[in-house]
Amino acid sequence: MDFHVSAENAHFLRLQVETGVFVNENAALEAAIELLKRTAALRAQIDRGVNQLESGDFVELNESSLGTYFDQILSIASCAGQ
Repeated sequence: MDFHVSAENAHFLRLQVETGVFVNENAALEAAIELLKRTAALRAQIDRGVNQLESGDFVELNESSLGTYFDQILSIASCAGQ
């Protein structure tokens, strides 16, 4: 598969290789693609969170109830680990 990038991006890739950040341009492109994948996954998680907020699927906490909530989570985690 061949890819074509702008002159500006090609220059950036060459600089990354020349300065030792990556061993070659392909390694830099692979890293860029992995970053795009992680960005897409993060956006999907954000979208799920926004949908949960919009549908009212959340727990509202204040300072006094936060400690109790964390204690409940720790208790559930402790039981699951046994």
